[in-house]
Amino acid sequence: MGNKGSCCVYSSPKSRGGSKKRGEAYVYVQPDSPGFDDAGHHLTQPQSSVSLSGVPHISEREPEDSDHDPSSHPAAQPIFSARSEGEIQRNNKLRRRSQMIFTSAGHKHHIDEYGQLRKFSSCSTIYMDDSTVSQPNLKTTIKAVALAIFFHIRNRGPPDEEREKTLAALEPNLLRIFDEKAHPLSKDPVPDDYQKRDPEHKIIYRFVRNLFNAAQLTAECAIVTLVYLERLLTYSEIDINPGNWKRMVLGAIILASKVWDDQAVWNVDFCQILKDIQVDDMNELERQVLELLQFNINVPSSVYAKYYFDLRALADAHEIVYPPEPLDKERALKLEKDPVPDDYQKRDPEHKIIYRFVRNLFNAAQLTAECAIVTLVYLERLLTYSEIDINPGNWKRMVLGAIILASKVWDDQAVWNVDFCQILKDIQVDDMNELERQVLELLQFNINVPSSVYAKYYFDLRALADAHEIVYPPEPLDKERALKLEALSYVCEDKLLLWHRKNRRRIASLDGQMLARHRARAVLS
Repeated sequence: MGNKGSCCVYSSPKSRGGSKKRGEAYVYVQPDSPGFDDAGHHLTQPQSSVSLSGVPHISEREPEDSDHDPSSHPAAQPIFSARSEGEIQRNNKLRRRSQMIFTSAGHKHHIDEYGQLRKFSSCSTIYMDDSTVSQPNLKTTIKAVALAIFFHIRNRGPPDEEREKTLAALEPNLLRIFDEKAHPLSKDPVPDDYQKRDPEHKIIYRFVRNLFNAAQLTAECAIVTLVYLERLLTYSEIDINPGNWKRMVLGAIILASKVWDDQAVWNVDFCQILKDIQVDDMNELERQVLELLQFNINVPSSVYAKYYFDLRALADAHEIVYPPEPLDKERALKLEKDPVPDDYQKRDPEHKIIYRFVRNLFNAAQLTAECAIVTLVYLERLLTYSEIDINPGNWKRMVLGAIILASKVWDDQAVWNVDFCQILKDIQVDDMNELERQVLELLQFNINVPSSVYAKYYFDLRALADAHEIVYPPEPLDKERALKLEALSYVCEDKLLLWHRKNRRRIASLDGQMLARHRARAVLS
């Protein structure tokens, strides 16, 4: 596995990377067949970068770190920033400074460079937008990403026909997989001059917005999509143009949704959105994108932050405004995290505090009442196995871990950890995953709940509720519920009759075996 010596010579896939010069073709070096010199002596082949014929070594499949690759290096300028730099400078020159005007009543109003009423924060009102690095604004982020793709297409370099012919000769499927004429996304006819018609910004925005809305993707996924798109342009050296931009963007979105989101969108789901595309075509597109990216799907946090702020600058330069909103009490409480008191382990929570915590989780995650009973079973099993007492300092996280596990075991459509992070805004997915893993280990992976144990907990909880005047509300038996109970009784009666028949056959067979044994003993005696 670790041997890098071979009798064959193979060019590394890294020749596609950003370290390769523009215009160079991706060429396989054929191995030299002679292994002896003119005198007949055996020649010692130099060490190659492969362990088997045609198979690159694992170390050679890692992409080279390049300071000029904006999708991997945080200090490199993104490609869309360079291609839109001239447009940004032109817009800045046309901007007007904020002006102060007087109304008919004599009041002063400040008008910003966009002609809109400028809002200022004061002691009573604070204006702020709802977009942050961790939770960007979805609509504005998609608009900014669509604008970056627009500048990629409009300010692309001149076509290199020789390089395209070389790529088409070496890898014919490489250019065709992104060609909308060869692989259309809809049944609408593609015009003959489709490669010369630059799409408008609103066309790109509608295409990306429809995919994100239908697949319910997040704004962070849009930023990762742009990172993958620029990495694809850097590694493959294929320019994005009016004939391939839709499929290149679609491939980047497919990959970003699977890498970023905890609950990924399957290719068959994208086929439900784009009705006229087949699953095999979608799979082939994803495979080609992964190969062109050299399976480098890592996006460092520094690169993500760089793209976020550059997209904000691009949106601001083109009047895509992040809407400022007044800071209300609810958002202020979210921003101001209440510190945990020093004596939190000595303050026993009241029943209503625990009830609100569990109720909010169950309501937001739409969990069932049965899941609450299984949660209590897991909680008591956790206390028994781990010998850890529940106290005011750990009850929330112990209950949360039991709820996470119960929702995945009991409910057929489980709630993912990332969904719980949307409910509890201040907790990270890694922390949630680690909590679930620790609970499973302390339970010794014993997550089975027999029906007898479930029934026992149910009746004990009813007795506890009755003793503390938590009344199960009685309701009059209406016709609909009576019919349901009658149908259920018929089902139970059929199951009971079937069980009796099976037992009769089993008892009869056992009696026959006992009688045969007695006869055999009598014959032997």
